[in-house]
Amino acid sequence: MYVILLMILILSTVSIFAQELTIHCVDIGQGDCTVIQSPSGKTMMVDNGSYSQRYSLMSYLNSIEVDHLNWFIATHYHSDHIGCTSYLVQQGIEIDSVYDRGWSYCTPTFETYYEPVVRDFRYTVEDGQIIDFGDGVTCRIVSLNGNGRLNEPFISENCPNSGPNDENDFSVVMVISYGHFDFYVGGDLAGMNTSSYRDIETFIALEVGDVEVYQVNHHGSYSSSNLNFLNIIDPEVSVISLGNNNYGHPHEETVQRLLATSEIYQTEDSDGNVVDGDIVIEVFEEDYYTVNSDTFDIVTSIHDDREASLPGVLAIGNYPNPFNAQTTISYRLPAASRVTLDIYDILGRKIIKLVDCDQSAGSHQVAWDASGVSSGIYFYRIRAGNIAETGQMVFLR
Repeated sequence: MYVILLMILILSTVSIFAQELTIHCVDIGQGDCTVIQSPSGKTMMVDNGSYSQRYSLMSYLNSIEVDHLNWFIATHYHSDHIGCTSYLVQQGIEIDSVYDRGWSYCTPTFETYYEPVVRDFRYTVEDGQIIDFGDGVTCRIVSLNGNGRLNEPFISENCPNSGPNDENDFSVVMVISYGHFDFYVGGDLAGMNTSSYRDIETFIALEVGDVEVYQVNHHGSYSSSNLNFLNIIDPEVSVISLGNNNYGHPHEETVQRLLATSEIYQTEDSDGNVVDGDIVIEVFEEDYYTVNSDTFDIVTSIHDDREASLPGVLAIGNYPNPFNAQTTISYRLPAASRVTLDIYDILGRKIIKLVDCDQSAGSHQVAWDASGVSSGIYFYRIRAGNIAETGQMVFLR
């Protein structure tokens, strides 16, 4: 009897810690769709891409056995974020509740394929609202309709009876949390004041707080991800959802800002070529999370985070720089650690992983032969435990 009880206790303990949160950043081209599957069995979708990607999205949902959504959240009303709504319903995907920013939009996608379909179970989110998945997973609404920076009406400038702002400025921002892990998603929010957009990022950064994974605003556009915002939210990983486009997404300066704080994963490049494809994040509450099987530790205290930021802890450099075909990257580890070293191009595409192994404390070197790539600016990013540094190098033929 005691043996049986002990086995039940052990199995129960194992099942608790084996439960995981899974976040799917689905590759649906130039659009956004994020599916969150919680340990409690509840599922949320944030945005669902453009109508042209409906077959691809439905195929992916079938592959992960999702036919019921407890919640669908539309960050805003552009067609590359709500375009598949009617199709999913037609295909039998059950949706309990739809949350969005309220108000309206004047496009056929909104007026025909979104609002009439979800009208009976559509609700407006509230700033600070908490959606509880159970088992420790929550979705916290951080901002909507400009977070108090914009005046009503919250209707895009190209519509009748509209205000002066772009639809992107109204994006709903949320943070998904599980234990010490936090994931940010915020639609097409901007971080710069331009002729079209308003800087909202700066004014929500402190409320967002530190996150592990940042789903990059506005597909990595020039106006997104300002430096102050990134310094405050301090992501370890940045995920860019994009596809074939003529907008210049992702912008090279945005990529440089992201690489200064995080490792980048992106679904496709601007020509529609698959880079990382579907990006799957699995979170194990107590210890770590993975991004497409790459492992990242979860920092669980302010003390750990400060230690990771100490200057001089990880010394890196490459020689020669500029270089022709070959260069050597040198670094020094203060302690034995798991080390990864990746090379990225100026658009944030990972070119090659040079190091992925356990290494001892002390000095190390690794050579990179760039003869198979084009001349230009490249970045190397080294991570040792919770410490990460990035450097720039120039390849001249």
